[in-house]
Amino acid sequence: KISSKCLGFQAKKLQKHLDKQPVGFPATASGVERRILREVFTVEEAAIALEMNYKFQMVEQIFEKVKDRGISEERLQSMLDNMERHGAIFVKMTNGKKQYALHPFAVGIFEMKVPTMNANFYMDARKYMYQSFGMAFLSTALPQMRVIPVEKSVTPALNIATYDEIRELVLQNDGRMGVAECVCRKGRDAIGRHCTETDRREICIGFADFHDMYSRNGFGRSISKEEAFEILEQNEKDGLVLMPSNTQEAQFVCSCCACCCAC
Repeated sequence: KISSKCLGFQAKKLQKHLDKQPVGFPATASGVERRILREVFTVEEAAIALEMNYKFQMVEQIFEKVKDRGISEERLQSMLDNMERHGAIFVKMTNGKKQYALHPFAVGIFEMKVPTMNANFYMDARKYMYQSFGMAFLSTALPQMRVIPVEKSVTPALNIATYDEIRELVLQNDGRMGVAECVCRKGRDAIGRHCTETDRREICIGFADFHDMYSRNGFGRSISKEEAFEILEQNEKDGLVLMPSNTQEAQFVCSCCACCCAC
């Protein structure tokens, strides 16, 4: 009981901390957001996360903030690596060294659940999206994702990028490219509500840092540009909406549909 109360207290503190990041993590009356955090973070990990933010830091920088707690730098490194393995934080490599940062619930924590997605987590995520997080996701000053424009008239409900347009994102990539199962469709599968647009699941493309983290932790697998073209072409044929990250150099391309995505 003492441990449970401590975990609940840390989850509340972490919720408030995450809500201060560029993409917020607002509270709900139901407390579902704290249940999500208890699923993702241990008590010790939550305490470390409270010393982090969206800006990337080396392990030495984080250690300076926690060294008076009796945690060795080696122990901290192990904890951060474990947090990466289950998707609690985001990690990128710079000059051969890992840098660590918090990431939002989406795109971030939710997507990193792809290897372990289950019905309980999916239903909590769905509830949180509808109760609170959806507005936080959609109201950021700079949207996280964009729909690639189409140079022709289309049905307003589905703004679908063409193969020739998505091709440029693949060609510009430096070769760090991978594919993973769609976490949204895995969640829908877990509750028995399967996608009505496609039976395929390995359809989400990750570039650069997303590829590296997915590949390092077994969330997905590396692919060639040729295979990326084949996957994206089939995604277009299935009528999926191609939505890359809203950055100059795309980190990922989601292939969305109305029945599964955004929970």
